[in-house]
Amino acid sequence: TRRYGTVSSILYLQTSHIIHSFNVDVLSNAVGFTLLSTIDKLVEIAMEGDGVSHLKVAENLVKSGDIRLRSSQFKDAMQSYNRALEIRLEQLGDKHPDTAESYKAVGNVFYKEANFESAEEMYQKALEIDLEAQPDNHLALSDRYHDMANVFREQRKFEEAIKMNKQSLA
Repeated sequence: TRRYGTVSSILYLQTSHIIHSFNVDVLSNAVGFTLLSTIDKLVEIAMEGDGVSHLKVAENLVKSGDIRLRSSQFKDAMQSYNRALEIRLEQLGDKHPDTAESYKAVGNVFYKEANFESAEEMYQKALEIDLEAQPDNHLALSDRYHDMANVFREQRKFEEAIKMNKQSLA
């Protein structure tokens, strides 16, 4: 079983580099499809080698969700993000910054689908976790406030949006 660890690690590093090297437009064409296939294989290898609830599986599910979200495959992105969230809740608990990132990812799918109430709920959970887990000047907090501002703006809650925008710049 451990032999998968080395292969998984090499593929993980190569895939991480590729994901960060390409822009959103490139990810939505054939290169994105190939990359998605590679990430799906990584998830499979990690599950075989480390188990279905391992954090490496969650990382790869998030990468898979990111590409699917950029490719407007919202249902598939949501499935990837929700599974990653389940693993992170189980392994890290509900107060860990990585769990906050998973809530944000789920919120991003809702946001792209124009389901702003659900996006707000997910973004709020991410913000609450990071308010407890991160120092006051951490960049993640600015990101969370910015997400909240965007969702409030879309809901035409302009006063709340302005407040969140100010918080994101503080």
